[in-house]
Amino acid sequence: GAARRPPAAAGGGGGGSWRPRRPPLQRRGPSGGSGSGSNYGARQGGRADGGFDVGAQGPGVAGGGGQPGPRPGRPRRLAQRLQLRAAQAAAYGRAVAAAYLSPKSAAYLGVGVGAVLVAYDVGRFCVASVRPDTLSRISKLLSSTSEAGAEDAIGGEPTVIYDVKGRVVATLQGESTCLNDVSDHMWTAVVAAEDRRFFFHPGVDIRGLARAVLTLGTSGGGSTITQQLVKNMLLSQDRTITRKLVEMGLALAVERRLTKPQLLEEYLNNVYWGHGIYGVTSAAAAFFRKTPRQLTLGEASLLAAMLPAPESLSPYRSATAALRARSSVLKRMVDTGYISDDEREAVEKQGMPSTLALSPGAALLDGTAPNAGAGLGVTPYRAPFFVSEVLFQLRDLCGEYMARRGGLAIHTTLDLSLQERAEQLVREDGERPPRGTPSEAGEAVLVAIEPQSGAVRVVVGGRDFGSSPYNRAVLAKRSPGSAFKPVVYLAALAEGAVTPTTLLEDEETQFDTKDEYTPQNFYRKFSGTVSLRDALAYSLNVPTVKLADMIGIDRVKHMARRMGITSELPTVLSLSLGACEVAPMEMASMYATIASGGIYSKPHLVTRVNDKRGNILYRHRGQRRAAVPEEACREVHKMLRLAVTKGTGRAAAKGWQSSNVAGKTGTSDDYRDAWFCGYSPNLATVVWVGNDDNQPLLGAGATVAAPLWAKFMRTAQGSGVSVEKAGATSRRRTSRWRDKR
Repeated sequence: GAARRPPAAAGGGGGGSWRPRRPPLQRRGPSGGSGSGSNYGARQGGRADGGFDVGAQGPGVAGGGGQPGPRPGRPRRLAQRLQLRAAQAAAYGRAVAAAYLSPKSAAYLGVGVGAVLVAYDVGRFCVASVRPDTLSRISKLLSSTSEAGAEDAIGGEPTVIYDVKGRVVATLQGESTCLNDVSDHMWTAVVAAEDRRFFFHPGVDIRGLARAVLTLGTSGGGSTITQQLVKNMLLSQDRTITRKLVEMGLALAVERRLTKPQLLEEYLNNVYWGHGIYGVTSAAAAFFRKTPRQLTLGEASLLAAMLPAPESLSPYRSATAALRARSSVLKRMVDTGYISDDEREAVEKQGMPSTLALSPGAALLDGTAPNAGAGLGVTPYRAPFFVSEVLFQLRDLCGEYMARRGGLAIHTTLDLSLQERAEQLVREDGERPPRGTPSEAGEAVLVAIEPQSGAVRVVVGGRDFGSSPYNRAVLAKRSPGSAFKPVVYLAALAEGAVTPTTLLEDEETQFDTKDEYTPQNFYRKFSGTVSLRDALAYSLNVPTVKLADMIGIDRVKHMARRMGITSELPTVLSLSLGACEVAPMEMASMYATIASGGIYSKPHLVTRVNDKRGNILYRHRGQRRAAVPEEACREVHKMLRLAVTKGTGRAAAKGWQSSNVAGKTGTSDDYRDAWFCGYSPNLATVVWVGNDDNQPLLGAGATVAAPLWAKFMRTAQGSGVSVEKAGATSRRRTSRWRDKR
């Protein structure tokens, strides 16, 4: 080796800067010496000399030499091999660093990496928090010396959500109130729960930060009320070091400009209490039908207990969790000296405040009731599932700052009267299910979309928002079963491979796949030679799978994507029978595309958002495109029409004028999901029924979901939604849902 080196590097001295181009990793033989043969010794032993230590010393190996012991079993050999590879990779990395990086270069590299991380953190902060008016808002807040100035800088206006006819659906933030008009129990409970040293620190609590670091956040995040106010009103919720540092700096600056009572007042007027409720005035009215001055100790401590997690600790969702959190707040109030221990015990003995217990669903407050911890069964505003989805989308549409600031006028596609009637029908269907008892009815979802525009008119995500606010309409992914079949027929007709009169054999067939797929029909019987029209109308499985196999499952997936299915779809033949998981909103979009003659319109809930000065912050721009050939849609419509009149969906046409409706039932394996998806020319509606825990239902889509679908469509028809052809009633349809803004 020395003969190859430059003269300056051959000896031990010299000032040459030569370094090897690659670390000399050596392989060792069984005896520990160097060699180019087996590396078994390297797996079993350590280093003998001069090389890299790439493994722990194994049995029978002393100092890297000696003979290896008995070969271990296969699992152990595999683990040792993995350890060896990891050790070799680490050794190679150390060797590269030693060969190519001098201490000075390593320092430069460390500084560079640190600078990149800092730049990334600052960039995230700027993207999430910095807006064109950020500096002016900060300057206005810091220069505020009066209550009016602070309110102008931070906000306090209510956000109002309107339906398509201009009716008020929800007011999400109430008027600002002075601290003198707030019950002492209210502000002391908030201080004890959120920042017990609020009146003693300058805006940043060093003790609280140290406690949060030492306990890894289990005892709280260390943010003061002032920091929370700055974050909520001026910054974002993005967790970056830069945001935290800016937040602390602004908190110190704000404390120098505003008094403690002013800061506490602004915090109470702008803090979020869940369910879209901002401010203590709205919270007191929504939960207890009171003003902030009228709140008792039990009521105030319950509101303060919700602040760490307003949605999950809401009594509308879990009375048990809310009472547990309130008990913790009461103990903190005793520790800070705001109340006595006797007062705490008296409040805890009373349980949930009686003012809240007088609301509908109060029976759930009884600790012995089966669903006592589930929630109260009431909601703080109308159309709660629709409003909750609007609030979720609002931050993407207008930005997080504007969503929190308030003062917005949000105009939506909701038909409030139709929504409330749908909620009533879904609730009554659970109380008097077609089969079984109410406890066996399961949950239900109903979504209705206007096909021509994609405007979402109704969103019901469950039987009762108060008991379960989980919005299954957009979040739950369930197997659609046979309701997915129209996609297969549309794909085949669009390809021109078949016609509605094409004949297929409905017989037991084993398809040549990895798992030797052999589908069965619902009734375990076969019909022989059938046309495509009858195969879809009577929901025959084998002809549908044959059709998918004929055109290729990739074409089926492509067609589903074009019709609004965004969930992941497997590349298997059973997809043709609904072996996938999709949300009800996606299924409604798919059937709306068929109803509109193959034109896909992206579903939307919000049409326009204005700020308090009337400026337009967001306006919906319709996204329409041709997804399916019109002729293919026309033929599939005839098949789905036949399914309603003579096939599996006959229950959907009973009891009302249904001359132009069409649809399809769907039932997943073991009766876990029941669907009916259908439409009239002016309204596409999807009904899903099932259990959150995947327990089986007592019926299929035709017996469980179709009757509810028919009741809703009959109601929609009675309220002015025509079931006649769109071309003949376009003027009437436009009149019904014209935006009244």
